[in-house]
Amino acid sequence: MLQFKAQTNALWQQTSGLEGGYVYHLGRNASTVFAGTDNGIWSSFDEGQSWQILNPAFNDHRIVALTLYNAEILALAIKFGPSNSDDPFLFRSTDAGQTWTQQAIYENPPYVYVGTSGNNSSIWREGSILWIKSSNNLYKSEDDGLTG
Repeated sequence: MLQFKAQTNALWQQTSGLEGGYVYHLGRNASTVFAGTDNGIWSSFDEGQSWQILNPAFNDHRIVALTLYNAEILALAIKFGPSNSDDPFLFRSTDAGQTWTQQAIYENPPYVYVGTSGNNSSIWREGSILWIKSSNNLYKSEDDGLTG
C-alpha cells in the first residue's frame, strides 16, 4: 500500500502578470527567468516580480519551447501570419537574448511540423545535436540546427 504524508508548509505566491498571454514554457539561467508565451519571449530579472518583452520582433510568434544553456537560448516558435499558417521557426541567441538568429525549419526536408497549438513540444541540445519533439514526431539535427 502506498502512503502519503501530508505537507502543509508549501507557500505559493502569484507573480506579477505577464502581458504575453498563455505561458507555454519557463526556463532560467543564473540570473533570469524566461517565459515562452503566445506573444514572444518575456524575461524577469527579479524572480517574476516584473516582466519585460525580450525582443519585440517575436510578438507575432507563439514560443512553444525554450532551452537554456549558459548564455545560449534556443526557442521553438510558431508564427501566425495573415494566412493563419503555423510555420515553425528556430530562434537562437548566444548572448543571453541580446541578439538572435532565425531559421525557418519548415522550408527544407524533413519539414519540421509542430502543429498549431505547439502543445507537448520541446527542444534540447546534446553537444552539437539539436533535438525537437512535437506531439507526434521527433527530429534531430547533427550540425547544430544548420540543416535538417
